[in-house]
Amino acid sequence: MKRLLVVGSVLVVMLFCVNAHAFTVSYDQTTTGIWGGGTQETSIKIKDEKMRMEANTPQGKVITMVNDTVAYQYIPSENKAYKMMTKGPTNLKNLSDYRKYMETLNAKIVGSESVGDYDCDIYEFTDPGAHVRARAWVWRAKNFPVKYEMDMASGLITTVMKNIKVNEKIADSEFTVPAEVEIIDMQRAAGQSKK
Repeated sequence: MKRLLVVGSVLVVMLFCVNAHAFTVSYDQTTTGIWGGGTQETSIKIKDEKMRMEANTPQGKVITMVNDTVAYQYIPSENKAYKMMTKGPTNLKNLSDYRKYMETLNAKIVGSESVGDYDCDIYEFTDPGAHVRARAWVWRAKNFPVKYEMDMASGLITTVMKNIKVNEKIADSEFTVPAEVEIIDMQRAAGQSKK
């Protein structure tokens, strides 16, 4: 259980590094180099300041939903969702104009390359969340990142996006915990355990 919470928290933190005003996107991503060389497959949907991320873990499916400053880690097999506060806005808005975001980071274009079917410019910069050297492959046609690398102390972490659908309709219900699910407030639980 503790590992599931860590997995969701790591994925939410990763998305804080990338910033949707009247913007929607859905995609699948594969992240390699995490947890000592492991791989994580996730499906992501973003609408405005809301995000839904589904991951299949050895313990089962985990769905993380972020709505502004509140995140829920929903575990369907347990019919429970763990509510957590985030550390401020999610920065999802940077995804709608990623080149402009790269400019704010003083990123330099260091090349160009195709990632799958996506023709990209490669930007190099310092990741503002992890404070490490990073590279982003930005799809020229849609101005959207399709690959992201960070040079962490533990090694290279690479995320590659595919099946990208920009500005397609996503229902608001995708970002809501089902009504019958038990919600456990982690901030309240932490406060009670200190007593």
